[in-house]
Amino acid sequence: MGTILGACNGSGSTTSEGSSSGGPGGTTEVVPTSGVTEAATTAEPTSAGSSTSSGSATSEPATTTGGMAVTRRVFITAATFHGDLKTQGAGSDGVDGADRLCAAAAAGAGLDGSWVAWVSSSSVDALSRLAADGRWVLLDGSTEVFPARGAIQFGPEHAIDMAETGATLPGGETIWTNTDSFGKNSTDGQNNACDDWSGQTGLAAVGVLFDPDFGGAGLSWTDTKQPQACGGVHHLYCFEG
Repeated sequence: MGTILGACNGSGSTTSEGSSSGGPGGTTEVVPTSGVTEAATTAEPTSAGSSTSSGSATSEPATTTGGMAVTRRVFITAATFHGDLKTQGAGSDGVDGADRLCAAAAAGAGLDGSWVAWVSSSSVDALSRLAADGRWVLLDGSTEVFPARGAIQFGPEHAIDMAETGATLPGGETIWTNTDSFGKNSTDGQNNACDDWSGQTGLAAVGVLFDPDFGGAGLSWTDTKQPQACGGVHHLYCFEG
């Protein structure tokens, strides 16, 4: 894959009060989320990325606890796909096809749980598809990526660079999203999200794992501001639901 450098602003990271990481064995933990607000602010979002990590995947699923943040997992697919996610995933539409591709990747690696792809279309925003009570970690069970859903707008605390297999992918890998830093459908560059992920014509926004100019994943983890042709191939981000 060719490296794409994203256009992102700001630095820094956010944490939520009382957040904790899952143990090395992948045991699910719950933490309070009183320190995180979910609504997007009018201030310019900031973010921080960090270097790659290593570790083995865990098949431990998330659990739910009322009023507490539930530790869930997130990975990047080892495989890449062209923009017609509907056909490749045999879905009812493009977003459903993307979800099925994530589910198939997880199942192939022995991961339990339900999974949704971090993609947006003209009728659905990626953020709205994530669990409101979630915090997300890599498959090692301990590397925190987002302390809460409301913190996603500030960018990841660590690049989502671990695939379902447990392997760490290189920083220049790119990911289909058509999703801006607030988790909304991207319209920059007159994107059509590959005909809502059902064709190989048009453009869609992509993210990049690691932006060398920024020194981390930055906000370009989800949108490099450089839409790519739908005939090209890119990875998917898969969030545990």
